[in-house]
Amino acid sequence: MTTVGTDIIDVRRITEKIDALTARVLLPAEHGYCFSQAHPAQHVAGRFAAKEAVFKAMRAPAGNGFSWLDIEILNDESGAPAVMLHGRARAFAQSSGIVRIDISLSHVEEYAVAVALCERAGAGDSLNP
Repeated sequence: MTTVGTDIIDVRRITEKIDALTARVLLPAEHGYCFSQAHPAQHVAGRFAAKEAVFKAMRAPAGNGFSWLDIEILNDESGAPAVMLHGRARAFAQSSGIVRIDISLSHVEEYAVAVALCERAGAGDSLNP
């Protein structure tokens, strides 16, 4: 079974609160990537939208205890965004049969958008073995 999540962020909202937001939602590698770019707020907004989209696609129940830092958005060897789960998000993914998460991001001056797909499989499969 595949589930989908999507999110859109107004980059201006990120710009206004960038310091406080990045401390709460970005891991060091994400922070380093975003602030190495010409327009950091667009990239922070993209990472935040991606984390929201992943959370929605995972279909985790309310009060699951996830932290924004449990979902990390990195770039693979080709430069495409990739999802790495940690902590409670990883435990939930493993227990609910999620074996793959794909993510797509896009951003322009005013908006960032992300779409995540979670693929679930039968018993015995695992994410990030």
